[in-house]
Amino acid sequence: MSHPMYEHHDQHQLDVGARASAVARVKPRNAVWAALMAVVGYGLFAVPMIVLVFIAMFNSASGPGLGGGHEGAGFFVFLCVAGILCMVTSPALMAFAFTFRNRSLWIAAICTAAPALVVAFMIYINLPV
Repeated sequence: MSHPMYEHHDQHQLDVGARASAVARVKPRNAVWAALMAVVGYGLFAVPMIVLVFIAMFNSASGPGLGGGHEGAGFFVFLCVAGILCMVTSPALMAFAFTFRNRSLWIAAICTAAPALVVAFMIYINLPV
């Protein structure tokens, strides 16, 4: 009676070992491509980050006495800072997600890249030529 129980236990050990070796065989991708992705991302977001910094600076510096202040200025500055943070973190998260192939890294990278790309697109469209 005890013999089938041991076979089941041994089979379980083989299954766990096979899964562990399959996980260990997944190698990270080439870090050079990940670094190249990050450099391209930072190059894409360089101009919009500078524009957002100036918009946030001038919007927070203009008070009611200067004629430029309004009630939503603080929230607008917060949105500018959030956009800058998304632009700073998304290329690095994309590089990490590409290298390590982790689902949670991909989710974080997409959640930061989507607003960053929207804001960058809006800034590039509205830049004077």
